[in-house]
Amino acid sequence: MSMTTSPTPTGPRRPFQRYSGQFRAQVIEAYRQSRDTISAVARAHGIKPDLLQRWISDAGVRDEHGTDGAAQSACMTSAEMHGATTFLPIAIEAGPSRSATSICIELNIAGTPVTVHWPVDAASSCAAWLREVLR
Repeated sequence: MSMTTSPTPTGPRRPFQRYSGQFRAQVIEAYRQSRDTISAVARAHGIKPDLLQRWISDAGVRDEHGTDGAAQSACMTSAEMHGATTFLPIAIEAGPSRSATSICIELNIAGTPVTVHWPVDAASSCAAWLREVLR
């Protein structure tokens, strides 16, 4: 591990660390061998979790024990059980159409509640009217 400095546009130089490839590989392997989270492994090695996450991603290591990997594994198991090309029909019943026929605007102007119903077909004129009212 070596300490290097980098100039910043807003002030004095701030130090940052560069880690050797051997150290990176060691931490990634520690993560792969453990059942701990990325955060726990990173803290144990004195680095930030987002840095370890980037190293894992850059190395192309599959997450074999995280939530993403578990969900992916469950999907693969389901697909393998049913076959990748199996079609499962689903019956969908048509329900009543619930499209709105009017726009309802409720305002409180000077302590007086005002409700306005505007036809949906004239939504652009409703928007223009509302802009004028709210000025």
